[in-house]
Amino acid sequence: MSRLYFAAKAPIAGQVKTRLGAKIGMQEAANLYEGFVRDLVERFAKAPYDVAWYVTPDSWPRLRRLAARADAVRSQQGRGWAVRQANLFRDCDVAKEGRVILAATDSPQLLPRRVEEGFAALESHDVVVGPTLDGGYYLVGMRRFHDIFPGTSMSKASTLVEMLDQARAQRLSVFQLDSEFDVDTEQDLDLLVREICRRQDLRWTALALSLIRRSGARVA
Repeated sequence: MSRLYFAAKAPIAGQVKTRLGAKIGMQEAANLYEGFVRDLVERFAKAPYDVAWYVTPDSWPRLRRLAARADAVRSQQGRGWAVRQANLFRDCDVAKEGRVILAATDSPQLLPRRVEEGFAALESHDVVVGPTLDGGYYLVGMRRFHDIFPGTSMSKASTLVEMLDQARAQRLSVFQLDSEFDVDTEQDLDLLVREICRRQDLRWTALALSLIRRSGARVA
């Protein structure tokens, strides 16, 4: 089995994209995040692997209406994102779910073929990661559970380096995919706008950005 989990929250103002919301407005940031989720859902609807959701507690009722496909749903458990990631991979290993990849919903441009590359890499590597330009990662995957998250500071420029140090300490083989950007700050919107201009599969994100522009917020 190959299963992709999307890490997701309900698109509620003040609970998602708060760093960005501090600049463009919390409701605007939540609307933009909902656009991210909608575009990812449409693009991965026919992916040749399971598409599942790893959601914050109590958020699934709001996300269910957006998720056209949900081969599995798990609720995030544990204190802190590092612990929650470890818990997902541990539980998936116990359930014998096979190759598992966890992807963020902060990179709406993510393509199914990039995830397919990740699953292919797991045929011969213990861990696969997709680096982001800011020092983090947009996906992480494993064939079986390895706890590479302890001591890793989330949402820092050193996040990926620290996680890779954990993997090396355990002598795990790691495959790195090509880098992608994620959208956390106002500056990231410039990259997003450029991506929208050259693609046709970001229509919900484009709509949200156009509405933010009409509200008077600067988006690029």
